[in-house]
Amino acid sequence: MLPAAASDHDITMNEPASGRAIPDSDTATVAPPNLRVLARTPEGTPEYDISDPAFLEILSDSQRRHFWFQARTRRILDLLVGEGARPPARVLDVGCGGGVVLSALADAGFEVVGVEMHAVLAAAAARASPRSRVYVLDLATPAPGFDEAPFDVVGLFDVLEHLDDAGAALASCVRRLRPGGLIVGTVPALMALWSDHDAAAGHRLRYDPASLRALLARSGLEVRACRYFFQTLVPGLVIRRLVLGRGAPWTPHRRREVAARSLRLPSPAMNVFFRGMCAAERALERALPLGTIPGTSIWFSAERPLSGAGPIA
Repeated sequence: MLPAAASDHDITMNEPASGRAIPDSDTATVAPPNLRVLARTPEGTPEYDISDPAFLEILSDSQRRHFWFQARTRRILDLLVGEGARPPARVLDVGCGGGVVLSALADAGFEVVGVEMHAVLAAAAARASPRSRVYVLDLATPAPGFDEAPFDVVGLFDVLEHLDDAGAALASCVRRLRPGGLIVGTVPALMALWSDHDAAAGHRLRYDPASLRALLARSGLEVRACRYFFQTLVPGLVIRRLVLGRGAPWTPHRRREVAARSLRLPSPAMNVFFRGMCAAERALERALPLGTIPGTSIWFSAERPLSGAGPIA
């Protein structure tokens, strides 16, 4: 998920026979039948406009072919199974974006429901995973009509770093989780690696295991794991920080330029090289405990206690 606003002139709302509003693009594409709109994206979000066709094209291409998205999805599936979550467990993918992880989970046999606050991305996710149900809503606000709980697993894959109040988001997720269920996810790691890419992507911070454990514990969760991965990418992010810098004055043009540059595919040779590096790291992790070695991302998992957890939403 990338936080950005879609204004009223970018997305129109058509009324189907059921009387429930569904989003449609300016090209009058029919919305997928597995998509339901229960809320609209708040207007005035200061980040780049997610409905910008040029940016969406870059994002879509990157999610299909960029080594980082491919490697992250494989790692999520590995780690999820390692936590004991196996198909056909019910998974809620919060901030599912264009459906990269959502569709991979569905293909692996999980029963997946996606939630995304940006209608354009939610429609893409619904098309990417026709067997999944996708909702346009913000879980932090009341959502009449969202009656999918409880879930075995709630996933927040590169979501928490975008939020001003990550604790409130976690609390909302906990309410939709069965007692004994898991909240899992990924976040970018280490503020030392912060660059203007993070600012352009709408990140509020990069986490470390200690701060992440504290956040999860404050939400009433029993922390099971906070472990680094993508150690092989640390040198690349150090270089990116040197190239992009951090803290430079923002203009709308510069924000779009940095965001697009960060998502564009590397050269075919570099894409293959880094894909191989990530695959080698993934294989090595099966034999060696790499999770304490700093990497560019953190995997976390936490359990909703069996008792004293409050009602399920």
